[in-house]
Amino acid sequence: MVTNKVELPFGYIQLLLNEKPVEFEYEKMESSYWDENNIEINPLGAIEIVINTENYKANDELYIYCSAGKLVNDGGDEYTVNAVAELEEYTYGIGGPDTEYLEWKLGNVPNSIPDSSECGYTGRSIALELSDVTSNGLKYLVVEVDKSKYNEDSFAIPVIWESNTKPYAYNIVSFMTC
Repeated sequence: MVTNKVELPFGYIQLLLNEKPVEFEYEKMESSYWDENNIEINPLGAIEIVINTENYKANDELYIYCSAGKLVNDGGDEYTVNAVAELEEYTYGIGGPDTEYLEWKLGNVPNSIPDSSECGYTGRSIALELSDVTSNGLKYLVVEVDKSKYNEDSFAIPVIWESNTKPYAYNIVSFMTC
């Protein structure tokens, strides 16, 4: 579905390009979490925002803006960043590429993956650099890339939410947005 704002049970999410709302795609996300007893759990809600950067220019700023609560940087993992907010009724989070760690695709970071021959030289994987994790979302800066080596025009931002009546609300949101 294409929109310029996704309404969620606790607020909305917009994609801002240079501080102006722009259209983006989103779809329901099918994903699961396994708890400490190896029981599969599905979150109350999960969507994936797909951002196509093909027509953006170098130095454009993208802001995945979340209207509800105060997101806190949750650390992510080796290749992602995520932020989580705990509201009165829900815990929700967003995740995205941590571009500092995407450089392994260039082959310039030795020993960053067990067998770098699996990647080869593919160029930057995405034409973005993470510039900030704010209390309202993630900010990226569009960077100039060598189009002959560039291999992706889009990336996905997972948005997960769970009711705070569930004891695993924070864990499922944190895990699934990494």
